Amino acid sequence: MKLKKIFAVLSATALAASCMAISASATKLPDIVHPDEENADVNDAYYSICGVGFFMNGDWATWNQDDAGNIDENGVLDMSYKMSKGLAIATDPDTGDVKNAGLGMMGMMVCNLPVDSFPYEVEITAAEFTTDDGETIQFDNLKGSVELERWHEADGSATDDGRIVIRCTDDPDTGVSATPAVADWTADKDGFPGGTLHITIDFGKYDPESDESTTDSTEDSTSDESTTDSKDSKSDSDASGSDSSSKSDSSSKGNGGGGNGGGNGGSGKTAAATADSAADGEAKSDATESSDTGVAQSVALAIAAIAGAGVVVAKKKKD
Repeated sequence: MKLKKIFAVLSATALAASCMAISASATKLPDIVHPDEENADVNDAYYSICGVGFFMNGDWATWNQDDAGNIDENGVLDMSYKMSKGLAIATDPDTGDVKNAGLGMMGMMVCNLPVDSFPYEVEITAAEFTTDDGETIQFDNLKGSVELERWHEADGSATDDGRIVIRCTDDPDTGVSATPAVADWTADKDGFPGGTLHITIDFGKYDPESDESTTDSTEDSTSDESTTDSKDSKSDSDASGSDSSSKSDSSSKGNGGGGNGGGNGGSGKTAAATADSAADGEAKSDATESSDTGVAQSVALAIAAIAGAGVVVAKKKKD
């Protein structure tokens, strides 16, 4: 199983010193958990993922949520939540009068995702609200490829879920912007009309064949390189004759070339048979310099990836 968990282990000072642009790579859910008949833990973790519709009125006094709907075998969460206008009704704490409080927020919570792997790469294929009067409102600003982030409350505390949130006012505490299509659903307007919210999130379907093909390709490549190295080694040995010092020199330098792959191994041995000691020293120096450069580049990329894990990524499509 391919894992894309990246743990942030660098301090803020170290990250700043790296002088790199910080970005996070979203996790593809099938790389973490997926349907698996042979692994009960992976299978159960996958099918525990669910979507829960929610609603909170404009006075932030009433919270309602729907029953959970589970992810299907194709990686899709399809949730519809029927909300009556009565959900927005609140009682004035001073007068006791019943009033229409309008919409605070509504949307969908995605629960039981592996917490350490946020954000997730998802495709929102449906986001709409059909009022009780039959009008369908499309939330086009929510659709498309997004990174589903771990939800943070106004006090900064992190929950264990991700959320698709629809609001009629901006929330400066969480950074969630108002959704233009519901801007009039406030207590001082006509308020929340009642209706059905429909959201569909696609996490991607697991394809076990992709892992197998990658493994087969790697094995074939390794086998080919081994065969090539073996043939090259035999050819070099035959050409060297009975000169023991020549055999030793050719063998040592040939292995150095072979470490870079089958094709490079053959050319490395040919050069070793003709180079003098000065050229040999220069070649080793060049190889060391090249190796150091590769390591430096790998470390730099690793720092960027690790740093990205601690970043809260904004959705790719915003209002």
